[in-house]
Amino acid sequence: MSDTERATMVPEINPRITAYVESGCYVCQKYFANASSLRTHMRVFHFTELPPRPSGRSRPHSVKYVWKSKKQPHRRTLMGCPSCWFHCPLSFTRIARHIKECHMDPDHEGYEDPIDENESNFDDENFMDSSAATANIYAAMESLTGKFNSLFR
Repeated sequence: MSDTERATMVPEINPRITAYVESGCYVCQKYFANASSLRTHMRVFHFTELPPRPSGRSRPHSVKYVWKSKKQPHRRTLMGCPSCWFHCPLSFTRIARHIKECHMDPDHEGYEDPIDENESNFDDENFMDSSAATANIYAAMESLTGKFNSLFR
């Protein structure tokens, strides 16, 4: 078998991670359907005016992530800024710091590079590794299933 034939037999693997970006209020820790709803909530309930993202544009292409909607299967959930394309691991503390520094500080230019979960300077107690959390849930379910089954033996 030639190298060309062998190469066509192997399916292409997409190294990018599927991700969904949440719009969450760092003040009351509620989630919203989109950035616009979050900005309205911030203005009405917390008296905080945040600038909108540029209209007619969607989240820029990422080398690391393939963006998905909430209803589509995804491996990672990130927290996104309602005013720019910044995203970070799911953390109200980190997104609050970003918004205050980049969108409420008049001396700041209003942009910050996205944060990846493997960066060493990320020290937030609210960060959850979704794969570890999922493993813990499955382990708890297995334990409960075993206990439930033992009741009927």
